[in-house]
Amino acid sequence: MTTSIFLKICLPVWFILFPVLTFAQNARIDSLQNLLKTIKQDTSRIMTILEICRAYKIELNNMDSVSVYANKVLAQSEAIQFKKGIAYALLYTGMRHWKKGNYDLALIDYKRCLGLMQEENIKHGESSCYINMGQVYAELGNYQQAIDYMLKGIKVKEELKDKKGARVGYNNIGNIYSTMGDYTKGLQYYYKTLKLAEELNDKLGISYAYDNIGTIFSHQNKLDMALVYYKKAASIQEEIGDQVTAGSTYNSIGDIYQLKKQYKEALTFHLRDLKIKETANDKQGTAVACKSIGVDYFGLKKFDQALSYQLKSFTICKEIGYKKGIADAAGGIGKIHAEKMEYSSALKYYEQMLRVSNELDYREGIRDAYANYAFVYAKLKEFESALKYTELYNTVKDSLLNKENFKQVSELNTRYETDKKEKEILLLTKDQQLNAKIIKQQQLVRWGLIGGLGLLSISIFSIYRRYRFKQKANVILEKQKEEIQQKNILITDSIDYAQTIQEAVLPTQQEVSMLIPESFILYKPKAIVSGDFYWLSLVKDRLVCAVADCTGHGVPGAFMSLLGYNMLENVVKDAAITKPAAILDSLSEEVNSRLAGNELQENSKHGMDISLISIDKQNNMLEFSGAHNSLYIAREKELIEFKADKIGIGGNKKGGATFHNHSIELKKGDMIYLFTDGFPDQIGGQKRKKFYYQPFKDLLLSLSTLTPEEQKIKLDEAHVNWMGEKKDQTDDILILGLRY
Repeated sequence: MTTSIFLKICLPVWFILFPVLTFAQNARIDSLQNLLKTIKQDTSRIMTILEICRAYKIELNNMDSVSVYANKVLAQSEAIQFKKGIAYALLYTGMRHWKKGNYDLALIDYKRCLGLMQEENIKHGESSCYINMGQVYAELGNYQQAIDYMLKGIKVKEELKDKKGARVGYNNIGNIYSTMGDYTKGLQYYYKTLKLAEELNDKLGISYAYDNIGTIFSHQNKLDMALVYYKKAASIQEEIGDQVTAGSTYNSIGDIYQLKKQYKEALTFHLRDLKIKETANDKQGTAVACKSIGVDYFGLKKFDQALSYQLKSFTICKEIGYKKGIADAAGGIGKIHAEKMEYSSALKYYEQMLRVSNELDYREGIRDAYANYAFVYAKLKEFESALKYTELYNTVKDSLLNKENFKQVSELNTRYETDKKEKEILLLTKDQQLNAKIIKQQQLVRWGLIGGLGLLSISIFSIYRRYRFKQKANVILEKQKEEIQQKNILITDSIDYAQTIQEAVLPTQQEVSMLIPESFILYKPKAIVSGDFYWLSLVKDRLVCAVADCTGHGVPGAFMSLLGYNMLENVVKDAAITKPAAILDSLSEEVNSRLAGNELQENSKHGMDISLISIDKQNNMLEFSGAHNSLYIAREKELIEFKADKIGIGGNKKGGATFHNHSIELKKGDMIYLFTDGFPDQIGGQKRKKFYYQPFKDLLLSLSTLTPEEQKIKLDEAHVNWMGEKKDQTDDILILGLRY
């Protein structure tokens, strides 16, 4: 997300640890000032001034007043060599420098403060110094150093049994890992934060944890889930009246609406955040909000307003030395210039974005900079440069979104929820045990009273037993019902997460546009996940594209699609094969090898149907090979079909048959279509029959002169209309269209 991680860091821990009284009302400042007039002893005066300092920070968030009183403490303490006073004064002056973006000065004060805290054996102050220094190093992009200092601070806090202070430290480390793109470790520390906050009933801490977990889900493209956590956080922050923190959460909510392309909704939340940050004179927060608003206006095609806000963000970030903000704003300004076809200006800002992101090891910024470079060079027809940056983009992307990362994130989420459920079950078990003990005691008393009643007592007992049995049966049935409901929820959550993994693996439309500027993808899974997938890459100056339909749909099909995607990566990229027929031969061998003796292969007629093309732009040549799935080219009011082989990938090849290669000379304006059978096989219309291939061909031909985006919209409308009111999708649908 664009929100600075340190806008969401918990209240600085120095305040938690100060060995002075906490004052809940602003009126206490006046009381302290009046008290100060009566105190003559130097050290007592100094400690009273420190309390005033603390009150200004906690109650009013007035950093200017904090700075004034901290300097008084420093001067008076140095005059009498009162080391404790000097140490705490430096803690405040360091904080002031940090808030102003003067990070070098902040570190000077904090390091001197740390030495004094250790010399005086003030453990609370020592731990606060460590964590504050970690925050500064994080702002400077020195992430490993930041984590090292944070861990030192947490260790001291745990020794002091200071759970709240440890919670703050864990949260900060989670933020750092999140910024570095290590979402697994980030989530680990956020869950530690949440557990401690729940134990303490610390509402603000819980809200921070919710906010940050939401950010992780956002990074994993689980937008609805992220929105749930962000709104939980905002609700708590509004409840406790923390407007500044709520503003940052509003920004995050706006960012989710951005990703959903709901720019008007996003703008509403970002403007709320900006108002709060400007009122609080929070320059970094103002810069972040302006950047976000710039993105909103860009999405609404209001480029002048977008540029104005992005430039404002860029200027503020340079003024305060906020490097991550500089990188983000530079990228936003560059995109606006690119949209206006001012490519030289765009490249200048992208250069700044990449340079600063590299300085910070800000991998998301590096990734986006490479994507931006590739897009501009593709527009300039400088394909060699576009290829270079596309490959760099893919390298960084793969490091951020690998399967293991997804797996671990899912496991961590499950682990936390399971732990929570186990605690609930433990409490329920204890209650049941207590109830059972009470019942047993009641039974003993009952039998003592009616022991002489003979057959009557037996009859009563028999009735009672039947009643109890019925009760227990009802309880068991209710419990089973709850278990089934819970399992259904877990299954749905698992499938939702599988969707996240699948979507992360498949190239986005932006990625496709880098390689094929004029293109569209109509991708509509029947269930949450799909057995259809698409794949493309540049290999040896050739564009290789594939559209595949794996056996089945839903979860089994999705598993096969991920397997197929990985095998294509191995066959084409690793082996550098560009001949479509040779690729399909190798792919089929790979499927047979991996699934040899597997039940999936035994019970499946085909492992995969696929159409695959390789385009040589220099020679205007396209090569095609297909397994059941043909290729269509729309050219000069004619739709040309190139038929696939009647062999499935992984299927039985009678007589050792191999795939055939088709060589096709391309002409400018050719519209090329790769597709699966989902659209032609869709049941619908008045007679509830298939759409069929010939009407599908006619539809593609009628749309072929439109822009790719218009074609996508029309195809989607045609599919929805054919389904009719039942809206019952027959199969996964995938169509990839590209104009040469």
